[in-house]
Amino acid sequence: MPGADEGSVSVVLGRKNVGSRGASGHLPERIDALQMETGEGPCLEAAYEHRTVRVPDMAAEERWPLFAQRATEAGAKGMLSIQLWVEGDDLGALNLYSYEANAFTDESENVGLLVASHAAVAFAEAEKTQQLHAAVDSRDVIGQAKGILMEGTRSPGTRRSSCCRWPASGATSS
Repeated sequence: MPGADEGSVSVVLGRKNVGSRGASGHLPERIDALQMETGEGPCLEAAYEHRTVRVPDMAAEERWPLFAQRATEAGAKGMLSIQLWVEGDDLGALNLYSYEANAFTDESENVGLLVASHAAVAFAEAEKTQQLHAAVDSRDVIGQAKGILMEGTRSPGTRRSSCCRWPASGATSS
């Protein structure tokens, strides 16, 4: 990627909590933490505003003064953030970082948009796979719990034990 020294995918869950996924080093993790602390920055703007945000020179950045000062001190001299997706209150952005000011060009943005489109598809597929694994794990736990209940009451599998029986429709309790 032209101009990029580091990179990450930032995920904003519930429009509140910012975290790094797939960070190439400590700088992306630190920058995401700064954006969470300050509530401002290019990643958040890219994710919330559905666009690409280029920061040529972090030291001269005026859109997010507190973030820019702290990001410069952390070592990010330039940044390029590209929105990946929005799903409900969950957002994502591809972030590229430079140790040098003015490292990102129009070519960087064009290549970044191409990479971001592929990253969005891959990330969505990974999330879907993770959700399927969680569903299978939950199903296994429920099956184990049913087995424990049936064994504990020595009920055959075709009948519900008294702990799991609901009153019939229209029945009243005395």
